Amino acid sequence: MSRHDENRPSCLNDGLLFLLRFAVATLNPKLPQTLSEARGSGITDSSCRTTVVDLPMGENQAPLRMNLLQLMKLYNVPGLSIAVIENYKIAWAKEYGVIETGSSTPVSPKHCSKQGRSANRWRRRERFTSSNNGKLALDENVNEKLKTWKVPENEFTKNERVTLRRLMSHTAGLTVHGFPGYDVNETLPTPVQIFNGEKPANTAPIRVDILPGTKEVYSGGGVTIEQQLMVDVTGKAFPALMRELVLDKLGMADSSYEQPLSPSTSGDDSQRNLCGRKSRAW
Repeated sequence: MSRHDENRPSCLNDGLLFLLRFAVATLNPKLPQTLSEARGSGITDSSCRTTVVDLPMGENQAPLRMNLLQLMKLYNVPGLSIAVIENYKIAWAKEYGVIETGSSTPVSPKHCSKQGRSANRWRRRERFTSSNNGKLALDENVNEKLKTWKVPENEFTKNERVTLRRLMSHTAGLTVHGFPGYDVNETLPTPVQIFNGEKPANTAPIRVDILPGTKEVYSGGGVTIEQQLMVDVTGKAFPALMRELVLDKLGMADSSYEQPLSPSTSGDDSQRNLCGRKSRAW
């Protein structure tokens, strides 16, 4: 979805966030209803049309009232799948729309969807598991355990170190906010190529450019270093490690960290291509 449209209110820059907030709000029976409908979207679920939410627009401005159908059309979201967890259990799950633009196949509970930063929470669970088992120390210089690649030393690391605690809290002073991903048919870079910003990587080198421990700045590059740290310490491939320590324990049989997806995970080529059009490098 596009985040840059001058005709859209600034408060709606993160469309997916509002879609999720809206859908969760449908649990509230006190929400008002509206007969307003967006036409021509191909999405006809009645709950999309009738449940509405008022979005704050800023000081001295009337709230913007929209329903889920309108929000999906506004942000060109063909399909949406939501699960709400309450007291550590799935309270409800709901799917809306179709699997991709132009398709007539509805989104189902088994539909494959690519995860982004939300998957970092599961990585964090594994890191805490490893630290509690004595494999990792939260305040140790990560270069002590990294084998495949080391964080390059510079003037910012003379007295302060990049540690697991700082990586997890985004206070390690590292560059590269996020990753645009790679098309399914593109050559994927190796981890070292990503760390060093070498082709075919499409991002800059991951380096320390702020004194560690002094400022919180989100760094996807730091998350990638955490991932390599887990691989180097355990000697296991990351997808297998996450399945063993996280996914299987949570009963998440339909989830995977594989890229690209294997036939056993995705079911068929169309599903595999749909999930992999933009994928993480590894």
